[in-house]
Amino acid sequence: MAHHDLSKLKFRVCDNNVMMQNIITTYLQYFGVKNIIITDDKNCFDVFNTENPDFIILDWMMPDVSGIEITQLIRKSPKSANPFANIIMITAQTDASKILFARDAGITEIICKPIARNILYKKIIGTIETPRNFIRTESFFGPDRRRFEMPNWTHIEKRNSLNIESTIKKSDDEAIHESSTQ
Repeated sequence: MAHHDLSKLKFRVCDNNVMMQNIITTYLQYFGVKNIIITDDKNCFDVFNTENPDFIILDWMMPDVSGIEITQLIRKSPKSANPFANIIMITAQTDASKILFARDAGITEIICKPIARNILYKKIIGTIETPRNFIRTESFFGPDRRRFEMPNWTHIEKRNSLNIESTIKKSDDEAIHESSTQ
């Protein structure tokens, strides 16, 4: 993974927990990020629209407006300053159905708590080095949910052969290996 200068990128942290705000901010500063604004759930969408950040890092569970609701506003609201923004969700929701639900809401990446500095960096750099196309359907707008291509597979084979729950629990490399041996 190449080193990237993150100093010119704008990050917004939306979390009501002061300790998590401090942890995420400390990690971002360690990565060289200089433009960080912290907000709570009530003001997150307004701050997002005013500041138009490159990345928004938000918690799923907040008292008034959930991270899922904020994601859907960013992705689908006509008032959204940038529906293509990178959204990294931080959550304690670790079961596969919750992770799939967040993915289907339009997040770019998800990190399960407790958050580790190297994982946050990997997710940020991954979105920079491997940006995903955005998909718009009647029920979804967000980054393409497919993580890897399987050459010579038809659309139907991809849908019927991939066990998404087991893939989520493994790294992308393991998932590619597992799929190629089936």
